[in-house]
Amino acid sequence: MYQAISFADDFEKAQGHMLEGYEANFKKEDFEFISSLGTSPNSISQFTLFEYGHKSYVFMTTPGTTKLKILAVEELPKDIRDYFLEINP
Repeated sequence: MYQAISFADDFEKAQGHMLEGYEANFKKEDFEFISSLGTSPNSISQFTLFEYGHKSYVFMTTPGTTKLKILAVEELPKDIRDYFLEINP
């Protein structure tokens, strides 16, 4: 995903990786920061959120592999759970 965004020719091409209807969640300012030559990520991690009733868990998994392996599992605190519930329509 990082390569697809950072090497896109322009914002519209990078935004093409967004699921239809979710394009507004990726702003031009985000693209400009990620794709600028002077910016490189400190790390690239892959996370999956599981929601169960009144609990949410975050799974950290191996990035860029064909078979995911779990590196860590944590229950989310309420404030972080609420944050993710707000951005997921």
